[in-house]
Amino acid sequence: MTGIIGDVIEGIVDFVTDVWLLRRQRKVRGRKENAWKDDAADMVVWNAWALGMGIAAVAVAALMFFVLKLPLWLCLAPVIASIAYAVYRWYSLARA
Repeated sequence: MTGIIGDVIEGIVDFVTDVWLLRRQRKVRGRKENAWKDDAADMVVWNAWALGMGIAAVAVAALMFFVLKLPLWLCLAPVIASIAYAVYRWYSLARA
């Protein structure tokens, strides 16, 4: 039970830290300041994209490796592509 509670607290702290970091990056770059709720909504969308893409990439990589018997370096291509896309989305979110 304490593991679940700790994970929930860690998730909340991580989310608040992400929103704070996003607001700070926008402020340092001279962008207009949004409301906390707008930044929190942007962060929820970004987290959903990153989590969904990560799950899909790992599933495709596992399918390629175990079912299609492709080499490991080729199977990691979807994972690398999803990481690159998540980084791109983060930079575009911080520039907005």
